[in-house]
Amino acid sequence: MAALLEGFVVLGAILGCGSNEEVEKLRNFVRYISLLFQVVDNILDVTKFSQELGKMAGKDLVAYKTTYRS
Repeated sequence: MAALLEGFVVLGAILGCGSNEEVEKLRNFVRYISLLFQVVDNILDVTKFSQELGKMAGKDLVAYKTTYRS
């Protein structure tokens, strides 16, 4: 998901005639935002109930998925 978002942002910057520096700044920004989103999602996955999340809580733990908290 993060790579897809990064691709869209970089493509937009390139099509918008952004300089190499601007493209790289946007690329880094998207990477940090994506990482932040993932960390928050991982924390919520173990601290909230399914009803609050709107999805199954603890699914990463059940799937033995490596996450920020582990």
